Amino acid sequence: GKTEEIEKIENRLHETEKKQNVTKHSDDILITSNENKLLNTIKSRCLKLSFVNIDNKEMLEYIDKNQDIQKPSQSILDLSNGSIGRLIKINDNIEEYNQIDVITKDMISGRIPNVVKLINQYEVLYKSKEIIFDLLDYMIAIIYNHIKENADYRSKFINIINIINNAKTKLNSNTNYDMCIDEMLFKIWEEIDENNSRS
Repeated sequence: GKTEEIEKIENRLHETEKKQNVTKHSDDILITSNENKLLNTIKSRCLKLSFVNIDNKEMLEYIDKNQDIQKPSQSILDLSNGSIGRLIKINDNIEEYNQIDVITKDMISGRIPNVVKLINQYEVLYKSKEIIFDLLDYMIAIIYNHIKENADYRSKFINIINIINNAKTKLNSNTNYDMCIDEMLFKIWEEIDENNSRS
């Protein structure tokens, strides 16, 4: 796994140091999103460079000037997390994201009458295995934006975010895909159903 890869990198670094003369110099680039997973012996030989996210205003200016991308919603901007590359990737699947946007907002506002309708509406989740984690993150971004704008039933929507995160964890551990989505949607329905509401 990851430990074996790190050990291989450490061994290569050590061998490179042994082979180099005093006059020779080499630079290697090691990129990680979590430096805590690197061994201290590797980190001690590295120069840390951090990159800041691009703010939403700059991203919109870039899109206006350089890309044939439709203007993204606030939720899509939040999901892209300051990365133009991620925003372009999202745009490649914009139809799926637009479906998730409409359905999730309908769910939040109570316009979906029953659990069967909820499952049928979210059919896009069953058909989008290759981008499921991004779509689930997008659902969370939409719900989070709703929480920021509206204090009503905040605990209910926080519970829904937790349900979605639990589904992501299960999907990461190779749970049956369709059953995991079914379970997630049933639990979400239990949270939003007015008759069963605990809020």
